[in-house]
Amino acid sequence: MAQLTVECGYVDRDFLLHAHDDLRFLLGLLQDAFAEIRRWKPRRQLRAEYARKNANYAAECAMRSNDQMFRRFLLEKKGATEVSDAVRVDSHVRYLLKIDSRNELNTDAGARNRWLELRAEFDAWTGR
Repeated sequence: MAQLTVECGYVDRDFLLHAHDDLRFLLGLLQDAFAEIRRWKPRRQLRAEYARKNANYAAECAMRSNDQMFRRFLLEKKGATEVSDAVRVDSHVRYLLKIDSRNELNTDAGARNRWLELRAEFDAWTGR
């Protein structure tokens, strides 16, 4: 309970008399904002799942094989003896992933998981 005196100005009096309405309004805004966030979260998860299902891991692996940093990573961390040409790099990557063809990355879950682990190691090595 508050006692308002004559010295209390209009702005202060208005603030005190309507503070509960202001708080109710702000709490309503927060509630609406959180509801909107909850509506967007499943959509974002579905998009991520769709992107993962439709990802072309074989193409990504081919692009990484042409990356000089990836070649250096294979040389320094993964025991590759020669990374001067694409054929040797591809051969070593297939050896590491235990696959006969990069296309298996798109069809075999085990191969895909091994690729994702190798990619994560490379990203950690580069600091990405």
